[in-house]
Amino acid sequence: MLFTGTFLAVIAKYMQKIHISYIFIGIFAIFSIIIDEWLIKSGKGFQLNPNTAFQNLIQTAGWEISSLPLLRFLLVQIAWLIKCFPYLFIGILLFPLCNQIKKWNSSYRLTAIISCGIIFLFSGAVAISIGIPEVLKNVLQAYSLLLLSILISGYIQKGWIFQSVGVCSFGIYLIHPFAMLGVKSFLPNILPSLSNEVSVLSMMTISIASFTISWIAISLMIRNKWIAKYTLGI
Repeated sequence: MLFTGTFLAVIAKYMQKIHISYIFIGIFAIFSIIIDEWLIKSGKGFQLNPNTAFQNLIQTAGWEISSLPLLRFLLVQIAWLIKCFPYLFIGILLFPLCNQIKKWNSSYRLTAIISCGIIFLFSGAVAISIGIPEVLKNVLQAYSLLLLSILISGYIQKGWIFQSVGVCSFGIYLIHPFAMLGVKSFLPNILPSLSNEVSVLSMMTISIASFTISWIAISLMIRNKWIAKYTLGI
């Protein structure tokens, strides 16, 4: 994920540098959605449980993927890049809009909040039944939530929650992998459908649960002065 994120950041910076047309970016976004959707439907995309990608291709070639870890790594990276491209291109298209949000008045903000909420609910509850591609559904959910968060943040006043998260941020960063492992191992018992897919909903569920557990744990730990000072540097 770190490699994928870094690579995408380099691509975004390069596209910004050469001032590529938004029309071409829109075309890239459409094609990336189509390609990712095709990979999902054909079973060639990233598979969560075996943690492999292009499994059909591997089977056709007769390779034993367990004996080729480098190939497995490269194929997974390619699959993740393809999966992230729609978010990259649409993010570039929405970037000017995000910069304008701070200038909107209350009526515009309220209208946008309602619109983003409707888009999120629509993409989750109705999109599949009317045949909207899964990739497009995930993109709609992701960016409607992002815009909704940006819009709502303007109405939220800083309080003890923000102060607590700020104080605990380093500790949360340190222990969140362990919390995430616990959530991932426990999730199949509660929501088995989410544990077998890579979607906005599954990632959001795991992220929120892991963050909350980490935050609570660190909040309790920093009550001990020794731990707070010598372990977390607070």
